Amino acid sequence: MENREIKIVRDSEGKAFELAFIVLAILVWVYTVWVFIRLPETVPVHFGPSGAPDAYGSRGSILVLGILMTVMGAGMMWGVYYHFKVNLPGVDICNARQAALAARMTRLMGLTMLLLSAAIVFDTRRGHILMAFVVLAVLLAICAVFISLIYKAK
Repeated sequence: MENREIKIVRDSEGKAFELAFIVLAILVWVYTVWVFIRLPETVPVHFGPSGAPDAYGSRGSILVLGILMTVMGAGMMWGVYYHFKVNLPGVDICNARQAALAARMTRLMGLTMLLLSAAIVFDTRRGHILMAFVVLAVLLAICAVFISLIYKAK
């Protein structure tokens, strides 16, 4: 059930997250462009279960991925103001505390999207997939912890 009566407003925490997102996005894009101009034309674009590359493609694929991850992260930062659209398994957002936790989780996930983009660029440059797995583990931990907190805040 959606509860549109609960409003999320831009407070100091939200502004700090948004500023952090902008700064991190700039840093990630500077790093991405720096790596991009140093990459060969053909780079690993897929890694198998062992972590070794098993498919190759154009170096431009890291730019496309970076754009997608930045747009997803920005969407999450903007989407917190529509918490009633957040789909959490088995949890309805029905009070202000739950809405605030869902907003914080979504903002952290937005920042993590940028980190994931940087990790994939790093892994592409190094030819392995370790950092992306670490960032994905952090993303899953954020989801697990916040879904638990939101559920308990009923």
